[in-house]
Amino acid sequence: MTDGTLVSQGRPDSNRNAFTLDGIPSGTHTYEIVVSCADGQESLGNFTFNEL
Repeated sequence: MTDGTLVSQGRPDSNRNAFTLDGIPSGTHTYEIVVSCADGQESLGNFTFNEL
């Protein structure tokens, strides 16, 4: 697993979010984003990045 920071660029009123990966090397890597967030919480939750 690669450590990295997920920065939300989404709008609070939008159900779609765009994300940037800070600290993840660019290139041909593909990552799976695993989201852990409690229901009803206005929080990004916890994210891990697994190289596929």
